[in-house]
Amino acid sequence: MGAPEHDERIGRSMTQEPLPLPGELEPFRYQLAPYAKPAVTFGAADGAPGVGDCHVGGHPYLPHGAPWPVDVRGVPMTFVLQLNFEQVPALPGFPRAGLLQWFVGADEVLGQLLGNPRVRDGFDVRYFPGPSGPSVVEPGAPTPTPPEAHTPLDRPGPVAMAFTPALDMPDWESVETTRLQRDLPWSEIERFTGRDRADVWEPLNPQGGRIGGYPSFVQYDPRRSTRLGRCSSSSTPTRTSA
Repeated sequence: MGAPEHDERIGRSMTQEPLPLPGELEPFRYQLAPYAKPAVTFGAADGAPGVGDCHVGGHPYLPHGAPWPVDVRGVPMTFVLQLNFEQVPALPGFPRAGLLQWFVGADEVLGQLLGNPRVRDGFDVRYFPGPSGPSVVEPGAPTPTPPEAHTPLDRPGPVAMAFTPALDMPDWESVETTRLQRDLPWSEIERFTGRDRADVWEPLNPQGGRIGGYPSFVQYDPRRSTRLGRCSSSSTPTRTSA
C-alpha cells in the first residue's frame, strides 16, 4: 500500500500555520495532525519588564498585604515566572487576562516530593484576576528567598518574555503515545521511512518551554504509576490565591 494522501487543511493552529513535519513524514500528515495541540513557545525578550508584565525571575507583582509563599520548613520559596495572559497569544482553555505566578521550593530538589508527586507543598501557583492595587516593589527588587537557595534559573532576572504560537506533539515517553502507537499505521511509516518508530518520532518531540500543548517530563511520566492512577494531561493541580 502506498503512502496515504494528506490534506493541507489538517493540523493548523489558531494562526493557521501548518503542523511542522520532517519531509519524510509529510505523506502522513493526515494521520499525525489530529494529535497536535495548540501551544505557545516562549523565550527571552529585550527590555525590562514592568510590574504587570510577563517575566522570568526577579520579583513578581505582589499587592500590599499578600504574603510571600513559604515551603514546609518556613523558607521563602523561589519565584520562577509570571504570566500576564493579556500578553500571551490566546489558547483554548486558558484565561485571556489575569496574572499567573509560579514559585518552587528553595531546596536542592526545588520542592519536589519524590515519594508522592501529587503533594503540592513544594510549590505554589497563584492567580490574580487582575492587579488589585500597586505592587509592593518593582520586578528588579530583591526577594525574600535566601541567597544560598537553590534555583532553576541561570540568572536572577527579571527577564522579559516573548511568545510564538505553535502546535505541539506529545513526548514519545508520555502516556499519550500509547494511543499513537496503537492508532497510527506504524508498519507503513517504518517501511516508508526505513527507520524505527521511536527514531521517526524524535524530530517531533517537544523542545524548550511552552504553554499549553502536552506535558513532558525530564525523568518519567508519573501518570504511568498505577498507584497514582490516570489523570488528564491538562489537569495539573494548582493552588490559587487572590
